Amino acid sequence: MPKLEPIPSAPARQGGRRRSRSVRVSSSLAEINVVPLVDVMLVLLVIFMVAAPMMQQGYEVDLPESRQSRPIESPVTITVPLTFRNDGRVQIDGEFVEFRFLSERARQAVASRTQKGVVLAGDGGITLTELMQVFDELQAGGVTQVAIQTQPAARR
Repeated sequence: MPKLEPIPSAPARQGGRRRSRSVRVSSSLAEINVVPLVDVMLVLLVIFMVAAPMMQQGYEVDLPESRQSRPIESPVTITVPLTFRNDGRVQIDGEFVEFRFLSERARQAVASRTQKGVVLAGDGGITLTELMQVFDELQAGGVTQVAIQTQPAARR
């Protein structure tokens, strides 16, 4: 709020009219009142906190129906654990299978699927030679696409 300060009067003049005391208005920026601003912000915060749960997440869509559409399938995952060196077993979707039966089991796993691809996940200690042995057996089983699963490198 501006301060009112009196202006010192000039010495009286001889023979002239005397002026009344003037008041000078000065403003000081150091005294800005932020209380109303904080009050408005708190009210807006409360309004948004109350209104946020009521907002709709996206739009409702009535999708068309089709008799020939199929649900999306998750890919078959072939896991080559580190124990593959000793016992010669891999996992197909979590089920252990011996290496000699891998091509037939891979053929059965992808037979009913539209995409004949699998995801090959190998332990970090498995050599490329061992991974390629599994890869060759998958191709013998009719698998046309093999994706190799990785994970991001750990930051040091």
